[in-house]
Amino acid sequence: RLNVSKNEITDFDGQILSNLIRLTYLAIDHNRLHSLIKLGRSLTLIELYAGNNLIKNIRDIFHLKPLSNLLILDLWGNPICHEAEKYRLFIIYHLKALRAFDGYAVEIQESGEARETFGGKLTPDFIVEKLGHSNFSEIKQLELPQCSIRGVELNIQFLALKCVNLEHNQLTNFSGLIHLPNLKILCLNYNRIESILYRPSRPRVDNRGKPIIENVDNRVVLENLEVLHLAYNNITDLIGLQLNKIPSLRSLFLQGNEITKIEGLEALRNLRELVLDKNKIRVITETSFFFQTNLVELHLEENRIRELSYFDRMIKLEKLFLGSNKVQEISEIEKLTPLICLGELSLINNPVSRKTIYRFFITYRLPQIQILDEQLITEEDRFRAEIYYAETSQAAGVPGTVNEIFPGLLTTAQQQQQQQQQQQQQQQQPMRINQVAYNDGYGTSNLIDQIRYRQMQIRIAAANISNPNNNSNGKLNNARFLPNDR
Repeated sequence: RLNVSKNEITDFDGQILSNLIRLTYLAIDHNRLHSLIKLGRSLTLIELYAGNNLIKNIRDIFHLKPLSNLLILDLWGNPICHEAEKYRLFIIYHLKALRAFDGYAVEIQESGEARETFGGKLTPDFIVEKLGHSNFSEIKQLELPQCSIRGVELNIQFLALKCVNLEHNQLTNFSGLIHLPNLKILCLNYNRIESILYRPSRPRVDNRGKPIIENVDNRVVLENLEVLHLAYNNITDLIGLQLNKIPSLRSLFLQGNEITKIEGLEALRNLRELVLDKNKIRVITETSFFFQTNLVELHLEENRIRELSYFDRMIKLEKLFLGSNKVQEISEIEKLTPLICLGELSLINNPVSRKTIYRFFITYRLPQIQILDEQLITEEDRFRAEIYYAETSQAAGVPGTVNEIFPGLLTTAQQQQQQQQQQQQQQQQPMRINQVAYNDGYGTSNLIDQIRYRQMQIRIAAANISNPNNNSNGKLNNARFLPNDR
């Protein structure tokens, strides 16, 4: 036991207390102490009497938290008793082992009230306790995952804060973060986020039971926020999420939620990256991406999408991931042709990806694609696709060899061999192209004229396919292609 009450003590050597390994009782009241910081070294204390000193900072109580055996504490008569809000509950909450405080027993009801008042709150006091300092203006990054946080109460003091990670907590909104003007990255995965600002679960009603129409809060918040992670929050309603309040967003991650409809993104016109994997989206509507003309990367994997309509407004889209959906028809892929900047596409694990023509079609019809289903499209892939479509054209009645349809693909030796075979066929029977016989007036012996004629037939057939209203019906004006008119 040690009693040094009623002296003029302003400070003492903390090392002395740490050497008193059997000290259980310390009376240091009625002195001139300004801090409790050195009292935390006396780990064996059970009773501490430090009333009537000059202690002003309520956060000094954190220095007593290592005293796990402390049962009785008296701080009455210090300035903190009158200046600190909810002083008694604050002390009881942070020193959970206390049985008596300031001369009164700690009741079970008080402990419950203290937990309700201070438990699960991200406050400046909470940060001081975690970080061990109160230099809030110097904190640039805050990592507090799995801390059972239910609410946030941070203020303008945290001016330098740019990145906050509160994953795996119990937040339902993040209204307590809107006073952080320089925040750029916010990670709230695995919470229970329903909206940005607090939204009552039930609308307010008047005395007659009618809903009260409240003013809509359209203010912009978090003006510099660029990256927002809201994965696995059980979100069902994008409009209720109030994303229109953060128009500065460039990357938005919403994977692993319960979203069925893409809406409420009208204000996010700066968005570059959007992730909506593992939701329950069935249909892309005309308004889903109407204002996302700057979107560069879009993830929609593991949804229930069957049709690929209304992607055409995203003219800057470079990467599109649609794996593990329900796209079945090749014709749906045709709808992506307006995306001229699209360099990477994934449709893996869709029914359409099992079709034989699938890879040939995308390689041939969407030549801008460089990566398909995580595999680089090589020059050999493109050659095979062209061969496939050349053979398909011939089978459909469009004449011509591979070199005639795609001049330059064959080597000189291969061309000479092909010409020799054609000359041998000419000697055996008249040359016929699509049921039209050539006579000497058109240069039957002139193989170049025949090849050009066939090329022109293919071009006209392709033009008719792309323009059904073309009145040429595939007919050639022979007068235009006489040898003398070349």
